[in-house]
Formats: sequence, C-alpha cells, structure tokens
Amino acid sequence: MAGDVGAVVPAAGRGQRLGTRRSKALVGLQGRPLIVHTLRALQAAPSIRWIVLVARPTDRARLWRIARSAGLTKVVAIVAGASSRAGSVTRGLAALPERAMWVVIHDGARPCVSARLIETTVRQARRYGAVACGLPAALTVKAVDRGG
Repeated sequence: MAGDVGAVVPAAGRGQRLGTRRSKALVGLQGRPLIVHTLRALQAAPSIRWIVLVARPTDRARLWRIARSAGLTKVVAIVAGASSRAGSVTRGLAALPERAMWVVIHDGARPCVSARLIETTVRQARRYGAVACGLPAALTVKAVDRGG
C-alpha cells in the first residue's frame, strides 16, 4: 500500500574522520548542510511518507530550523541519537508512526542518494521482503607522514 513507508536517517555522527568538530550533518556541501542533500532525496521520493532524523541532542533545534527552511515537510521527528548507531536507529524506529509498515534506513552523511534509487529500493523490498543497497568496495589509498 502506498503511503506506509517511513525513513530513519541516523545523523548523530561527530565527524572525527572528516576532520571537523561539528556534526557531519551540518558540514557544508554546495552551500547547504550535508544533511539537506540527503533529506531532499527522501522528500522527493513519492513512497516516503515520514522521515525521522536522529541527531546529536545539541543539534536538534538547529536541524528543525534547517528542515523547515528547506521545505522538508516529511520530517516528522528529530530525536536524540544514542551512544551507538544501532541504538540511534532503534530510537528512530520508535519515533515513526505506528502506521509505517516499511522502513528505509539511510545514513545522513551519504548525500548522493536519489529519489529514483529510493523508489527502486522500496519496490524491490515489497517484492522480496527486504533489500540492502550497496556499491562495490573500492580500494582506498592514503598518504601518511611521520606524524601518522
């Protein structure tokens, strides 16, 4: 049935590997906070009815302002993250309306998702019962100096 899909977006990461002290969700990308790009794709996906954002407690008020100013009307809750990703996802699931029969979980720091991919994922999940999306692993090359 259409209209029974919720999305949980864990975005409570600290951004240590990114080299910032601020939340990854709030780091700028093309003039907007990173999280806006992720949320816009979910907003544009017709099958998604509700979005729950899981964030650092100190970022919740700011993220509400950002969501409203960006026209992200499907964001129905912004809940505090837990000490682990699993705990944060659990909190997000608990905040979805009970009418949500299907759930998409997408990392808030992964902004290159599209509404088309989300729709394909939901369609395949309905067909097979569950779906996980991914990309082939790529080798990472890192340069290290004497300081590590």
